[in-house]
Amino acid sequence: MGQLEIVTYPSALFDDREAVFSLLIDFSLHLSKSNSSSQPLRLEPEQINQQMDLFERLDETLLIAKIEDAVIGCVGLRSFENSSYENTCEMIFLFVKPAFRGFGFGHQLVGGFLDLAREKHYSHVLFDPLNEHEAIRQIYDDFGFEEIPPLGHGTTSSSTLMLLNL
Repeated sequence: MGQLEIVTYPSALFDDREAVFSLLIDFSLHLSKSNSSSQPLRLEPEQINQQMDLFERLDETLLIAKIEDAVIGCVGLRSFENSSYENTCEMIFLFVKPAFRGFGFGHQLVGGFLDLAREKHYSHVLFDPLNEHEAIRQIYDDFGFEEIPPLGHGTTSSSTLMLLNL
C-alpha cells in the first residue's frame, strides 16, 4: 500500500468535486448502516451538495486522504459557536473507507485535523461520536479527547460529546 497524502479540498492539489461527493455518499451510507437509533442519520444528496458548497467557500475545511490517486477518507473542520467553550471547532465527517481501515489512516487524518485546528488558532475541538463507533472512539481516546455532557444543540448524539483542549 502506498503513502497516505492529506490534502485540502478545494485546493490546487485536489479539486475533484465528484470524488468528494462520492466519498460523502459512502460516509452517509455507512452512517445509515451503523445507526441503531430511530433517528435517521443518512445525508441526502442535496444536503451533501450544500455541505460541499460550504467547503468550497472555505467557511469550513475538508481534509482528503489519498493513496496515489485513490480517495480513501476525509475529515472536516468547522467553527462551533457555543458560550461554554470559546474559540471551538468541530470535527465532522471523519471517515475511512472500509477497505483501508486498520492501517492507521484514521489516526493520521485526526493528526492532520489537529494540526490544521492549531494552525487556525482554535482552543478546543469538539466531536460528537456515535456510540456504535467504538474504533473511532478509541482514536479520540488516543489523542486525549475527554467526554463532556451534551451541550443541548447542534449535535446528533444524545449521550456523549468529546472535547480536546488544544
